[in-house]
Amino acid sequence: MSKEEIIEVNKRVKIMELLKKGLTYKQISQKLGVGSATIARVTKKVEDRRHFDKHFDASANESVSKKSTKTKLNSYAFGVTDN
Repeated sequence: MSKEEIIEVNKRVKIMELLKKGLTYKQISQKLGVGSATIARVTKKVEDRRHFDKHFDASANESVSKKSTKTKLNSYAFGVTDN
C-alpha cells in the first residue's frame, strides 16, 4: 500500500472507533477532516458486516476459527487480510 492508502485506512479505522464512542458525524468530520459521505460509507460497511455476521457467520464459524471483530471489520471494509 502507498503512504496515502495507509493514511486513508487509518482514518476509516478511527472513524469506526469514534462512531462506537458515540460522536456525531459533524464531530468526526471536524476532528478528522473527513466528509460526511466518507463517514456514511464506513457506517454502511460496518452495518453490512454486522448483518452478514448475524445471518451467515454462525455456520461458517463451525469450520473456521473466529477472528477478532476488529480484524473481521478491517477485512470486510478495507480489503485487509492476514494472508
